[in-house]
Formats: sequence, structure tokens, C-alpha cells
Amino acid sequence: MKQKTHTTERQRTSANITELAMERVFPNPDQPRKDFDEEKIEELSMSIKEYGVLEPIVVTPRRGHI
Repeated sequence: MKQKTHTTERQRTSANITELAMERVFPNPDQPRKDFDEEKIEELSMSIKEYGVLEPIVVTPRRGHI
């Protein structure tokens, strides 16, 4: 299996990329996943620290907010 490599240069498509302050981002109240395995969250945290975020985080604007 081919291993993914981390690069600081990102390939950009026609999608808009915007930086948002964390206090402007809220979880979706309709998120079906309510329980999260602490061990899996820790594994995800370690992976992000080592490789960065490999997939963009999608944020949907709410009415009256960006």
C-alpha cells in the first residue's frame, strides 16, 4: 500500500478557501455522531500533529453568519 506523504503545498481546486476564527465555528446540532471514543480521538490528534490535516474541513454558512 502506498503511503501518503505530507506536503506544505496544497493543490487547490475551484473551491473557496477561507480562514475563520475558531469562535466563529460551531458544531452541527444535527450531527448524528454523539459519542466519541477517547482513544480514537487521541489517535486522530496524534495523526494531525504528525501529518497535518489531510482533508479540508468543510464549514457551512448559517443564516446571518459566515
